[in-house]
Amino acid sequence: MSDALAPPSSPTDAQLHGKACIECGSDGGPFVPAGHRHIETCAGRAPLGWAVVACPEHAPAVTE
Repeated sequence: MSDALAPPSSPTDAQLHGKACIECGSDGGPFVPAGHRHIETCAGRAPLGWAVVACPEHAPAVTE
């Protein structure tokens, strides 16, 4: 996964809160740490960073 800013419409709240895979959105777990996703905030403000998780299927594709 890149450290780039994500569009405002994605990822979902569940993905940002570590309750769903950051890649596919599955919520079945178990999950593994998958780095951070940074989300743009108001113009001129610093982006917010979220620690995210991935399901085992997507964990190998996730890099920080």
